[in-house]
Amino acid sequence: MSMAEVLDYSAGFPGAAAIRQAGYAGAVRYIGFPDYLKCTTRAELDDFTNHGLGMALVFEHYTTDWRGGWGAGAANYRRARDHANAIGFPPERPIYMAVDQDVVTEAEFQLARDYIRGARDAAGGYPGLVGVYGEHDVCQAVSGDGLCDWYWQCRAWSGTPVRLFPGRHLYQRVGTVYVNGIAADVNDVLQEDWGQHTEDGMPSLSEIENAAYRAVLHALIDAANRANDTASIANEALGGVVWSKQLSPDGEFYAPAQTWLLNLHNYGYELIRRLAANGNEEALAAALLPGLIDAIPRLGDADLGRIAKAVTEERDRRAREDAVNTDSRC
Repeated sequence: MSMAEVLDYSAGFPGAAAIRQAGYAGAVRYIGFPDYLKCTTRAELDDFTNHGLGMALVFEHYTTDWRGGWGAGAANYRRARDHANAIGFPPERPIYMAVDQDVVTEAEFQLARDYIRGARDAAGGYPGLVGVYGEHDVCQAVSGDGLCDWYWQCRAWSGTPVRLFPGRHLYQRVGTVYVNGIAADVNDVLQEDWGQHTEDGMPSLSEIENAAYRAVLHALIDAANRANDTASIANEALGGVVWSKQLSPDGEFYAPAQTWLLNLHNYGYELIRRLAANGNEEALAAALLPGLIDAIPRLGDADLGRIAKAVTEERDRRAREDAVNTDSRC
C-alpha cells in the first residue's frame, strides 16, 4: 500500500490486532447508538489504543438522516457526542456526519448544508468538531461556509471519471475486503490528521507540567460538550455581569467570565495543537492559565447553582424525548 489506509465497517468487530496485521492504520467507526452492533464501544477504543491504531467517528442511523435538515443535524450530533464522551473518546476530536445518498437538486443540497450547520451549532459553532461524509458535490457544497473542517469523500456518486474534492482527508473506495471475517470498506488517508484519535500520535497533555490545569481543562471541555446549549441558556440568565480577558488562537478579547466555559472547547485544544506541535509547552501554559485563573473564581456559588439547575433540566428533557422516540420505534 503506497499510502496509509483505514477501514470502515458495521457488521461486527474484527479486532485491532487483525486490522493491524492486515496492514491498516485504523478505522472510522459508527457512534451514537450504544446498543447497536455497528457502533463502537469503549472496549474497541481501548483495543485500538493498545495496538497503536487510529479511530475516527461517524454518525449515521439511516441513509436519509440528512434530509431532516438543521434539527436532525443538531440532535444527531448531540447523540453522537454523548456516546463518544461515554466511551472516553477525546472531546476535541471531530465527528463525521454522513450524507449517504446521491444529492442532486438545489433543495437537497440546501438540506445537506442545513444538516451540517445543525451539527456545527450543536458543537458550539466550532467547525473543527464536525466533519462530513459524502460525494464530491456534497463536500463541495458544505465547504466555504464555515460549516465543517473535515471531509470524507466517497467514490460513489462522485462522477465518471471521478471528481476528487481537493480538501478531502479520507477517500472511500468502492469494493469490500474482509478482515477476520468482517466485511469492510477501504479508505485512502490523504492527510496526516484525518480526525482520528491515536494515543501515541497526538500531543500528550501529560507532558504539560501543570497537572492541575490538565484536569480542569478536561473537566471543562467535557462539560461544555455535554451541555453546550444548556450552558448558553444559563449564560443568558447570568446576564454577563462578570467580564474577563479571554483567549482565542488568533488573539484575545473580553467577554463575560462564564462565556469562557463555553468557548474553552472551541479553542482550548486548538491552542494546544498549535503550541504543543511546536514543542512550546511553556508558552502553552502561559497562554491558557491566566484565563483559567481569572474566570473560575469569579463564578460564584449562585452562578454555578443556576448552571447546574439548567443542566439538570435539559438532561431531563432529553431523557423524556429519548423515551418518546424509543416508544415510537417499538
